[in-house]
Amino acid sequence: SNFFTYSSTKRGILDLLHAYFEVQFTPVLKDVWPWHQSVEVYDVVFSARPGTRIGRIYLDMVSRPKKLLEASQFALRAGVEGAQVPEVVLMANIPESGPIPHSQVAHMFHQFGHAMHHILGGQHQKYVAFSGVATAPDFVEAPAYACEEWASDKQGLEKITKDPFTGQPMPDELMDKLIAMNKFGGSYRACQETFLAQLALDLHGARPPAVRK
Repeated sequence: SNFFTYSSTKRGILDLLHAYFEVQFTPVLKDVWPWHQSVEVYDVVFSARPGTRIGRIYLDMVSRPKKLLEASQFALRAGVEGAQVPEVVLMANIPESGPIPHSQVAHMFHQFGHAMHHILGGQHQKYVAFSGVATAPDFVEAPAYACEEWASDKQGLEKITKDPFTGQPMPDELMDKLIAMNKFGGSYRACQETFLAQLALDLHGARPPAVRK
C-alpha cells in the first residue's frame, strides 16, 4: 500500500476521467462555502466546450473525527435542462497523508463512477425523477463498478501509483501480482451473480412461460 496515497490516487482518477469522458475538472476556490475546510470543490466542463459548466463535485474524502466511516455518494442537486446543473457529494474517511490500502483506492474509483453517472446522466433531462443516478436500483451501481475496474487494471494503476521515494509507478511485477490477487475468485463471483439473475427472472416472470422449465 506504500504506492497508494490519497493525493496521487485522486489526481490519477481525475486524469483518467478527463481522458475517457473528455471532461475537465476545475477547482472552485471562491464564491463557494462547503461545510468543512477540507472539502474540495470542482466544476466539471466538457473539454470541447470550455467555460460551460455541466456539473459540480464536492470531495469530502479526508478523515476527521465523528465523520461517516463508509464511503458514500450523495446527489446534492439533480440536473434539469435550462434550470440547474447536477451537483454531487463524494464522502469517505481517507487519511490525507501517508499510504492508504488498495481497498480505499477501489472505493474512490467506485464513488467517482457514481459522480460521473450523476453528472453525465443529468444532462438534457426534463424531470428530476429521471436525472442522474435516479435510475432503476439494479442499474445504479453499474457505472460505479465499471469505473472501479480501473483500480485493478494496469492503465489505472500506472496513473495512481507512486513510489514515495522515487516517484515512479508501481513496478510491473508487483502490479501483475496485485491484479492477479484481485481477479482471484472472479469466476465464482460471476457464477453467483448469474445464479441471482436467473433466480430474479424466475421469480418475477420476465421469461415467457414456455422457457420456464
